[in-house]
Amino acid sequence: MATSAEARRYQAYAARIRDAWRHGRLDAGQTRRLEAAGFEFEPRRLSGVVRIEDGRRFDTLKAAHDETGGSVGRISVAARSAQPWRRSAGGAHWIPAGRWDALDEQGRRRLQGLVEGERLRGLWVCAETGEAYDTMTLAAEAHGMPVSRLQKRNRLDRRNGGVHWVDGVTYGRIRRRHPGLLAAWRRTMRETMLRGPVVCVETGVEYGDAMRAAETLALTGRTRNTPGMRDLINHVRDNPDRRAGGFHWASPEWLARLASADPALLARLRAGSAPKGNRHAIRCVETGTIYPSLRAAAVALGLPAGSATNIGHVAGDPDHVAYGYHWASIADDGTPRDAYPAHG
Repeated sequence: MATSAEARRYQAYAARIRDAWRHGRLDAGQTRRLEAAGFEFEPRRLSGVVRIEDGRRFDTLKAAHDETGGSVGRISVAARSAQPWRRSAGGAHWIPAGRWDALDEQGRRRLQGLVEGERLRGLWVCAETGEAYDTMTLAAEAHGMPVSRLQKRNRLDRRNGGVHWVDGVTYGRIRRRHPGLLAAWRRTMRETMLRGPVVCVETGVEYGDAMRAAETLALTGRTRNTPGMRDLINHVRDNPDRRAGGFHWASPEWLARLASADPALLARLRAGSAPKGNRHAIRCVETGTIYPSLRAAAVALGLPAGSATNIGHVAGDPDHVAYGYHWASIADDGTPRDAYPAHG
């Protein structure tokens, strides 16, 4: 009889502990001590799980696996976590069905808010453009810079790649409380980074902004630091004595004024400044697209960089094609050449 009474008292005591744990009233130290003592916060076999983001219930872990692709073991571990909003599996956060049912509507909304806050804290957001990336690697790749330059976020006094990087929570706070600061950052970006269309004097190709021009130079292997090249192009534009990436750069308006006021200078710039060897511009005859180099043409077609050699072999030859196209080399004065120099 005494044993039965003790068991009932233990069950009541355990129920109160589980209720406190479900509602977040136990701190991390208390949770660790109870786990070390062998206390089970949830049954060993989960009867079902709920995806916190949308409240969808799955009767078995296998059903959750089939829906999300996450492994059964990871979903189980994530669901049993004392802080389920901090651990995900299969791209979602999980909670045992019994624990979800014990929460009222307010508790469920609060839990979903914690999950959303954790997601926002994990984002990499470009404050100037509002673009958000799930990981630091994706952010670095999108802006053409090494990952090492994006090691820190939320440094409002420092720019990486010409822009400020913050997490989602900080970005929302700045947008609500300091819209003037955000507008100033965007104005600085327009003045120092974009500055409108830019034309490569040697090839005559016009790009929407300096970043697009820098990305093209990155395809040719002339730069590994795309944001740095973008800033350099903006710095040397409209200056006949300065180059960036081996080329002169100008705004369309400045180039038109130069063609009218001093055509001889424009001809000298085009004739004496084109990079040598395999860095000459090349034109696809069928499409009319001009690429700054063989490598750029190959990469634009989705080919390995080494395929540039085959394009160079047929350049200027109307009887042969490479990858379905005829190719014409562009000489220093902008006219097609009959033969293309050896790729080297």
